[in-house]
Amino acid sequence: MVKVGNGSMIHIFTFLQLLLLGSLICVSEGSIFSRPKRHVHIMNLLGQNINLNVHCASSDDDLGSHDVSYRNEYEFEFYPNILGTTLFRCNLHWQDKVQLVTVYNAKSNDFKRCVHNCNWRIELDQLCTSGDDPISLLCSPWK
Repeated sequence: MVKVGNGSMIHIFTFLQLLLLGSLICVSEGSIFSRPKRHVHIMNLLGQNINLNVHCASSDDDLGSHDVSYRNEYEFEFYPNILGTTLFRCNLHWQDKVQLVTVYNAKSNDFKRCVHNCNWRIELDQLCTSGDDPISLLCSPWK
């Protein structure tokens, strides 16, 4: 049996308290390590009478399938995980077209670009996205 002096027991007890406190801070939404809630907006700008079907999921959450009419949007929100691995992909389907789009990837610049909002515009010939700064709009033609 190992004999531990009184001073060592106090240090061990203090260390365990700090470890517990640190663990609680890391998982608390109101902590200094707070991760703001992210909002993803997917807007249908395909044209009149063209509905967009959106089915988004992460490794933890399947958000189901949603029909979005022209000039309307589907929105969801989440807190990024503390590991920095949050990834949401959406299957977009309209008429005879199907596209898989990564709408949020914490390992990319999305963590800084989309601190509060990730905006997506789905158009017939292109996909456009911007983060919190609407001036940062980037568009790419469909493949």
